[in-house]
Amino acid sequence: MDRSDHNRIGGGERPPDISIMPSSSNDVSQATTSVVRFVLSLGTVEKRGERISLSLFRKLKCEYHAGMIILLETQISGDRAKEVRDKLGFDGSFTVEALGRSGGIWILWNSGIWRVDVVRHSRQVVHLGVFSSNSEQWFLSAVYGSPRELYNDLIDFASDISSPWCAIRDFNALLHDYERRGSMARNNTGACADFQACASDCGLVDLGFVGWSFTWRRGNLVERLDRTLSNMDWHIRFPETCVRHLLMLKSDHSPICLHLSSNSPINRWRCPFRFVVA
Repeated sequence: MDRSDHNRIGGGERPPDISIMPSSSNDVSQATTSVVRFVLSLGTVEKRGERISLSLFRKLKCEYHAGMIILLETQISGDRAKEVRDKLGFDGSFTVEALGRSGGIWILWNSGIWRVDVVRHSRQVVHLGVFSSNSEQWFLSAVYGSPRELYNDLIDFASDISSPWCAIRDFNALLHDYERRGSMARNNTGACADFQACASDCGLVDLGFVGWSFTWRRGNLVERLDRTLSNMDWHIRFPETCVRHLLMLKSDHSPICLHLSSNSPINRWRCPFRFVVA
């Protein structure tokens, strides 16, 4: 089946499991739903401490021409985190350190493509101001949120900006009840309404996606917890934006690839620069 068929709401099949064998010298320990979630989500909640090959990260970075990578639930910090960042080969970075079993947020970027300023941050979200080569500014928010705390932060940030803005990643919430399937699925109308109200208050709309319909799974329960939202200024500035859900690899979350300029990315997978997050 053509994978592009999977973007139909409620359609698609469960993606295949692909095992990644660790290499002995360049592995990252304590990779959970996490240190791995940068281009392909490797590792799972059930397999905390699994080793993930750094050579795989480098390979994926090159394959997708990523100009920026966002990693969630990294579970490592301090000198070890810096060592991993350096080995991944980016010259710009910002980290919200892991705290206990609560994973951190890493953002890595190529400063030859963008100048990136951290506007503000919390344990829920990192707001970035990004300058392109023509000095035009836009905003990107990397989200790893508990809905109640996150929504107030997003609404407050939205009131302070008047430029293109995109919020991406793990909102830990559904916009619609049909974004959940499986034997454990239950009615979630109230929570969906809260998320819809937040998006409306922020002037954000879902950018849609290409790929499998769901981004998280546990057993036979699947949900679309991860997404990309943007304001109208973003649509005007980046009319060809395309979001792709990549295959899960030994993780409970799918990675997300955001193309700023498509060049028909659905048919021509090679685009100049991308964000890759997980």
